Amino acid sequence: MNYLFICTGNICRSAMAEGIARQLNNNGKISFKSMGTGCRPGMPADPSAVAVCREHGIDISSHIARGLSLPELIHAEKIFCMDRGHLKYISSLSPQISDKTILLTDFPSKRLFQKDIPDPFKKSLSVFRKNFEMIHRNLERIISHL
Repeated sequence: MNYLFICTGNICRSAMAEGIARQLNNNGKISFKSMGTGCRPGMPADPSAVAVCREHGIDISSHIARGLSLPELIHAEKIFCMDRGHLKYISSLSPQISDKTILLTDFPSKRLFQKDIPDPFKKSLSVFRKNFEMIHRNLERIISHL
């Protein structure tokens, strides 16, 4: 099974989500990857994202930003977007992608919370910590359903 996390730059939210999901899913039977809708491929994870993850025993220091890959989107089991802008964009790419694309906060129902995970880019470490907690809380719920 292959699950994707999508944000804008793939250096903050989706990078943290990928690291958190890997830690929570310690059986290794599920693959987690992340991508950005407007990223600069090859960029490292944001230092604040790395620091906050490290506080929780998660190492994302080797994370490298990746742009969207249509074949990976098509073959993904589920695509989790961090906000409605990403959801709208990814869903517009193909009907077969739209059916499996959902806000991270809305799993398992597409109408659960409809709440965006705000972009912490260039914000304080406390904002990154709040984002981490939001992502972690949602991923605990999601991974318990997988």
